[in-house]
Amino acid sequence: MANIRRYERGELLGFFEAVDQALEEPATIILIGGSAVILAYGVTTTTVDVDTLNKTTDALKLACLRAYEQTGLAPPLSQAGVAQVPECYEDRLVRHPTGGSFLALYVLERHDLAISKAFRGDDRDRQHLMAMHAAKPLDFDILVSRFRDEVMPIYVGDLRAPLAHFLWIIEELFGEMRLVKAERMLQI
Repeated sequence: MANIRRYERGELLGFFEAVDQALEEPATIILIGGSAVILAYGVTTTTVDVDTLNKTTDALKLACLRAYEQTGLAPPLSQAGVAQVPECYEDRLVRHPTGGSFLALYVLERHDLAISKAFRGDDRDRQHLMAMHAAKPLDFDILVSRFRDEVMPIYVGDLRAPLAHFLWIIEELFGEMRLVKAERMLQI
C-alpha cells in the first residue's frame, strides 16, 4: 500500500502562505473538516487533504501548483462532495490569517464545524470533536439550538441517522443528563 502523505498545522500554514503569495487575484477558501480543526481549533493531528465548502477557481488551482513548486507541499484541495452545515454559517465564518493579501482563508465557526463533523459521525470526526472540546469546551446550548433551528428545518432526507450521530456526540461530550436535555430541546 502506498504511503499517504499527512500534513501538520505548520505545513498547512506554510502551504496557504505560499498559495497567497502565488495568487495574482483575490481568492477565497472556506475550510471544513480536518484541516479546519487543525488550523483553527487547537487539535494536534494531521490530515491528508484540504476540504473546502466552496468551489476552487482556476486561479486558485494554479496558485496551489505554484505553492507546491515552492514548498514541496501538495495537500489535495477540493470541494467536499457532501457537507451539512447550519443554515446561517456564513454569518459566523472565522477569517484565518495567511500573511498575505490575496487569499481570504476562512474556517467554520467551531460550533458549526462541530455540527458538520457530528453529522457525518465517523470515528475520525468523533476524535476531532473530542479533541476540540478538550482544547476549549463547546457550548451545549449553542450546539443543540443550532442543530434544531438551522439544520433540522433545511435537511432533505431521513434525519434519523444524522440525529443519532449528533445525539451520540452530545452524550460523549456532555454526558447522559445533557443527552436527555438535548432530546427534549429537539422534541424527540
